Amino acid sequence: MAFIPMFYLGFSGMPRRVHDYPVVFMGWHSMSTAGHLVTLVGVMFFFFMLLDSHIERRMATPLTLGIPRWHKRVQYYVFKIRYLQYTNKKLYRLPNYNVRKLLSNKYFNEYEVYE
Repeated sequence: MAFIPMFYLGFSGMPRRVHDYPVVFMGWHSMSTAGHLVTLVGVMFFFFMLLDSHIERRMATPLTLGIPRWHKRVQYYVFKIRYLQYTNKKLYRLPNYNVRKLLSNKYFNEYEVYE
């Protein structure tokens, strides 16, 4: 999508580095611009996947393209948001902020401390 229109423009006699081109070539230039944008988006996704693999310390899986991992993360985030909303709704009727904080740290803490 990026190379073929530029090849056709050069083959038709369109000189390079011309900012004011004839209207006849406008469609080919638009197609070439769209091809460059698609290529840019693909390169950005490539670097995003490299960064994600580096953060996760895992090798990229070529069969699944990382989609199941992304889906599990989204499910986890939705679960955590709903869980926090539920606990806030449950602890809302308690009389004092300090009491709410004490109970939430005692019963709803994610981390266990072993002594």
